[in-house]
Amino acid sequence: MSQEKILAIDDSEAILSLLRDKVLPQAGYEPLTARNGRDGLALALTAQPDLILLDLELPDISGLEIMRLWQSKGLKVPVIMMTGHGSEHVAVEALRLGVRDYIVKPFTAEEILDSVARALTESRLRRDKENLTAALQRRVRQLSVLHSAGKAVASLLDLDALLRLIVKLSISITGAEEGQLALQEGENGTLYIRAAKNLGHKEIRRLRLKAREDTFEQVLKTGRPLRIGADEENGLARTGYMARALLQVPIRIKDRNIGVLSVDNQVQRRDFTQEDEEMLSALADHAAVAIENACLYEALRTSEQRYRSAIESSPEALAIIGNAYRFTFANKEFARLTGYTRDELIGMDFRKLIAPEQVPMVEDYYLRRQRGETASSRNQVTILAAQGIRKDLEMDTSVWWDENGRASMHLFLREPSTQLMQDRFTSLLAAFRDADRGMCLLDNRGYVEWANPAMLTLADSSPAAMIGHPLSDVLVFVGGGEALITALEDAARGKDSHIVFTQPDREIRPTTIQLTCLARREGESLFLGIVRAE
Repeated sequence: MSQEKILAIDDSEAILSLLRDKVLPQAGYEPLTARNGRDGLALALTAQPDLILLDLELPDISGLEIMRLWQSKGLKVPVIMMTGHGSEHVAVEALRLGVRDYIVKPFTAEEILDSVARALTESRLRRDKENLTAALQRRVRQLSVLHSAGKAVASLLDLDALLRLIVKLSISITGAEEGQLALQEGENGTLYIRAAKNLGHKEIRRLRLKAREDTFEQVLKTGRPLRIGADEENGLARTGYMARALLQVPIRIKDRNIGVLSVDNQVQRRDFTQEDEEMLSALADHAAVAIENACLYEALRTSEQRYRSAIESSPEALAIIGNAYRFTFANKEFARLTGYTRDELIGMDFRKLIAPEQVPMVEDYYLRRQRGETASSRNQVTILAAQGIRKDLEMDTSVWWDENGRASMHLFLREPSTQLMQDRFTSLLAAFRDADRGMCLLDNRGYVEWANPAMLTLADSSPAAMIGHPLSDVLVFVGGGEALITALEDAARGKDSHIVFTQPDREIRPTTIQLTCLARREGESLFLGIVRAE
């Protein structure tokens, strides 16, 4: 049954009594009545009826004047005008003022109810349209805000700066007074507050404080949002929060909760809404992807720094060549061997180091290696060192691709002395021993001749179980042991070669080992395997 309110304004007590006591209640409407225009005008503004039945002729003010006053005050309630015989021409003016219908006195109950039903149906449709339009506009604003927020967090790779931005956005989209972001750390998964904005602090602070084991732990374990309102202050008090309203959502990567995003209101008595919860949850989804990327970037940057530190101090002459044949890195030994300073080498076209008669061969080799085509990874070259000194050297290469698909060539130069090469190779292994990437030496059968501690840890193996045994005995290769042999044969032919392994029992995702042929000894080859940073 409808509970819509209908206000009847008429100076006839008989009409008001009929409408108030019989017609409207029996049809399921809530009646309101007024005997004059002034009282009706005030009641319409305070009671906010769904429909008004207005007499055209009232003792104190005309119905038309009341319509004009309502228009000036922004009242948008539908009106049915009640008129007497001979006043139909005035009703035309009333229709221009927005009256939905008019009915001539005397009228029957059926006539007035039919008119009421028509007017309310139109009103309901208009109200539904306005509500749908408002909901659509609100959703568009939400999506626009989330799109901007997603772009903002996706553009940051510095983890601390990213976490502070996420807290700032969480406060902005919910209208909260405070915000905090907690992440799990360590083997025990302890929650630490990493960024926070509190009352009295203008800036979002970088922190590392242990999170309280209450609502944070609840949200992390259940993976469900938590919303406590101002009418549940006792519940907040039991958690230890001196806040009027609290909203927390999990930060989830794939099937694992890694943190909690939290906002609260300390002063204003404003509850967080379902819309706030949906917006904060959507922001947490964007944040999870960005946090994972930032963590991977930070780990990769640390790994690269350690790798560069190792090759920097290596006695092996190593340089990296990027686009347009130009050096992007050269270590001290490479600079010593070529006679140029490192500053002179960076940005130099490496073809300038090659004897003119060998440049076409080196260019063809460089392009074939970048395209992944078959080409020997080791060549005899003559370089033009500083002061025009010619040196006959061995050149070994391997091609690496970054996350954007750009290729770079790692270039090793060696003097053609077997003993010197062996001495420097031994020194190189010593330098790589402490690298955080797994590294190993393999013969052409795939047997392990050397492995650094990082490789032993990755394989969950001991030196006794790995050295002198096939690598396929301790790692599960995609394609099996035969795939490893094939990859070694490709590396021996100078191809860009790699092999992928998994360890299902340890839940390690597929990982790639890059293979490079370092040396050939009496019909056998020696290969360097380096775990590629994914």
